[in-house]
Order: sequence, then structure tokens, then C-alpha cells
Amino acid sequence: MITKRDEVLALAFMAATLPAVAVLSPPAVVMPVGLTAVFVVALAWRRGRLVSGRCAWAVLFLAAYAAISAFWGPVPANAVVAAGKVAVAALLGIGLIHYAATLDDDGRRVVGSALTAGVAAAGLLLAVDYGASGALHGDIGGSGIKGVANRATSVLLLLALPAVLWLSERGRTALALALALGAGGAIALADNRTSLLAMVVSLAVFMTVRLAGTGALRVARVGLVVLVATAPLATVFIPDPAQSYASWGWRQPSLHHRLTIWRYVGERIAERPVLGFGMDSSRSLSGGEARLRISPPDAAAPVEEQLLPLHPHNAVLQIWLELGAVGAAALAVLLYRLVGAVSSIPAVPARATAAAVLAGGLVIACSSYGIWQSWWQATLWASAAMTVAVTRRVR
Repeated sequence: MITKRDEVLALAFMAATLPAVAVLSPPAVVMPVGLTAVFVVALAWRRGRLVSGRCAWAVLFLAAYAAISAFWGPVPANAVVAAGKVAVAALLGIGLIHYAATLDDDGRRVVGSALTAGVAAAGLLLAVDYGASGALHGDIGGSGIKGVANRATSVLLLLALPAVLWLSERGRTALALALALGAGGAIALADNRTSLLAMVVSLAVFMTVRLAGTGALRVARVGLVVLVATAPLATVFIPDPAQSYASWGWRQPSLHHRLTIWRYVGERIAERPVLGFGMDSSRSLSGGEARLRISPPDAAAPVEEQLLPLHPHNAVLQIWLELGAVGAAALAVLLYRLVGAVSSIPAVPARATAAAVLAGGLVIACSSYGIWQSWWQATLWASAAMTVAVTRRVR
């Protein structure tokens, strides 16, 4: 017979294994998250405990509309499959968060201990990888420390924040500081400026919420809605790629390529601003395969940038492009309610940590990865569940 203890151990299994799996093979994070979520949701269904929440309907509406968009998408089958994956991930993720919110103190102790051990293990694996010149990842490009997979540090950041909170809540300040410095050092040494930026923003948000309280979160609720609503308009101010490359002296071609992508995506959004081009249309959008050839004055050879390689590397713009204003409105509602959920956390350190996790996730989502990628969806749901587990109940 399956007991309450078994459910706690399932969540603890995910917490302990997820960080290390992210270091060894980031796409495989789907396995521990998926297995745990299926187990927890299946038991909830069996016991008649249907999950719900203030954010659930916005996510499910987004998935439903994504499926409907197959009627006008370039590849209907791809749209239906992608929408189905998002819907399944949403149902499992919501169930995972719902269960994490019901943990008692003993359950939180078990899960928090497992998460701390998992984050520490991930840090050790990264240290080994650095010392062995990227041996864990096949020394990508022979670049040593820079060969560490970018996705690993993204996952590490979102899981390290609640782990540090859990330690500090129990008066283990030295261990919390050591874990924070270890995770921060791993992120700083890796060749992932997105995770580094997300870490800096997370720390800034943490301090702001600690000092300004819920007032800062009230401003954030409105600010995020405005950000989502005006994102396509902001791309108008991105200069011509050739002009910017020549005049700004870019040392990071990948960052310049992001701007080229976002400028092009903004132009395409204007073509279908209400309904969008259809779910998962980014990877098959006509014209996106074209390459822009730039000839900077100080370069030995021209630089080529594809206008839209698979996805826009920005969650907000991707949803605008594929699902139009309808999808963007659902996203705005989701973010508004998420910040509201964070505001409802009574303890100030826990509230600030939850805000930091949300901020870090948003920075990464808006500057890297495709929002529908299964491993990234699993990471977002798992980090939300872990944050809820260590910040007591979030309703």
C-alpha cells in the first residue's frame, strides 16, 4: 500500500537527482521530473483530489489555444503534438506544485535535505568537469571550462536558490553561504552569460523584495503585463544588423545574433498580430531559414546570421509570433497571477526567494531556449515545485 511517506520520498527523489542529471545530460531532466509528477498526480487522481490553482487555468487555456492554432499553422500535425506536450506538462506540473504545497514540516525537511544534497552534488560534478577540462561533456570544442553545457547552469541557478533558503531557515548559515558561493562560482565560471545575468538579476530582485516588501511586487505585476504587451513594439528600436555590427564593435556574436532574430521576429509578428502563425511555427516559418550576410570592417570574413533558427530565443516574442495577442494575453494573466502568488507568501525571506526564482526563470526564458522545449518546461515546473516546497504553502 502506498503511503503519504512514499509520496514525500518521490518528491525527494526528484529533488536529489535533478541537479546532477542536469549537469550530466540536461535533456534527461524530463525523466526524474516526469516520473515523480506522474506518480504524484496518479495518486491524487485516485484519491479524488483534483488539482487547481490561481495559475492553472491560464496555462491550460494557453495549451488549448495552441492546439486550436493548428488550423492555421504551417504544419498542423506539429502544432497538435507540441500543444499536447505542453498540456501534459502543465497538468503534471500543476499537480506537482499542488502536492508540494501540502507538505507538512517533516515532508519539507526530507525534500529540503534532498534538494540541498542534489545541488551540492551538481556543484561537485561541475568542479570535476572544470578540473578535467570538460570531460563530462566531451570537451565541447576543446574549450575546457567553457565547454560545460549552458543548460546545466540554468537548472542549477533555479534549484540552488530554494536550497539556500532551506538551509538559512534552519540556522545553517555557513552551509547556506557555502552552497550559494559554490553554485554562484560554478555559474560565473561557465560560458553561459545568460545564467550569469539571471543570477545577478535574481540577487537584485531578492534584495529589492527584502527591502521594499510587497510594494515592489505590486509594481512588478503591472510591469510584467506592460512588458508582455509592448514586447513586439520594442523590436522596432533594434537597429539594422549590419549597421549595429559595424558601429558597436561586437565581441559576442551570439548576442548580436539574438538582436537580429528579435528584429526579424518583430517584423513577422506585425503580419499576424492577433492570432499568430500557429503553435510551434517558429521552426517552420517561411523565410526564417534565410541567412543575413554581414561584412564588418574589421573582420577577415563575412558573418552569417540565420534570421530564425528554430525559435526566437525569447519566450514572450515566441508566444506573440506563434499564438498572437490571444496567447500573449494568457501569458500576461499567468505572470500577473504568479507574482500575486509570490506576494501571498507571509515570510519575507521565502517571499524574496520565490521572487528571485521567478525573476531568474524569466531572464533565462527571455534570452535563451525555446519555451516549448520539454527539458526547459520540466525545469520550470520542477523549480516552481521545489520553491513551493521550501516556502510552505502557496495558494
